[in-house]
Amino acid sequence: ELDLPPQARLGQYNILVKQGGQEIAAGGFRVASFRPPDFAVSLTPPPASLGRPTDLPLYLEARYQFGAPVAGGQAKVRVSQRQEDFRPPSLAGYAVGDLPLPDQERPTVKELGSLETGLDPDGRAGLTLPTPQPEPGLPARVSLEASVADHSGLTVSASRSFLAHPAAVYLGLKTPGLAETGQPAAIELRAAGIDDRPAGKVRVELTAWREYWETVRERGPGGFYHHLTQARREQVWQTSLDLPSEGATVQFTPPQAGSYVLVAEVRDDQGRPNRSA
Repeated sequence: ELDLPPQARLGQYNILVKQGGQEIAAGGFRVASFRPPDFAVSLTPPPASLGRPTDLPLYLEARYQFGAPVAGGQAKVRVSQRQEDFRPPSLAGYAVGDLPLPDQERPTVKELGSLETGLDPDGRAGLTLPTPQPEPGLPARVSLEASVADHSGLTVSASRSFLAHPAAVYLGLKTPGLAETGQPAAIELRAAGIDDRPAGKVRVELTAWREYWETVRERGPGGFYHHLTQARREQVWQTSLDLPSEGATVQFTPPQAGSYVLVAEVRDDQGRPNRSA
């Protein structure tokens, strides 16, 4: 251990380890001064959202460490979202969420917009957030990155996030993994709310798709041809059922050998769709 005296100079320090006059290791560290921020910024977003609401509020407040508000400060908020897995605890062991085609790429981060506003005499501001855009079966984590500048130009940042659910109901599926052509395979279904309470009886549409790869020959620039391989799905079976709160088992018989994707779709009491595969 190396104890630096309080009067040690700021900057970069290098460490060399030698043995018998030969350098065997090297490293370094930086010594810098720390100044706590003069004020703090707090964000109060909604705890969560459902579907694509257009009136989500965000409350922002900035106060100096000695208690006075940052009156007249200028605030900027960047809003983005990224896909995030979500599974009610009662659906542990079930497949929850959509299953895109293997060659489909979804953006990891999607920018929703930016907001700017001035703070009132109490150092506060209320804003309406851009609409979150979760897809059925693909909930999103909405991130808020705020910065506030006071009259002196000093800037302090803060960040928060919340989960955007596509609907109030989630579905879970269990499949056998392997099945035999011409023989029934048991598909287990169960539903739960975002708060993990039983969803009650809900209408579910269950579809079986055969998944395969297709290669096509395409003509490109200069008259040259290339081969493009893409994943495809062909619908082979569909049924609907009223799913009770305790769940249900449905039988699906694969018509031929291959890979199959089972997709279950549901709507909550407000008509918002969700999907699991």
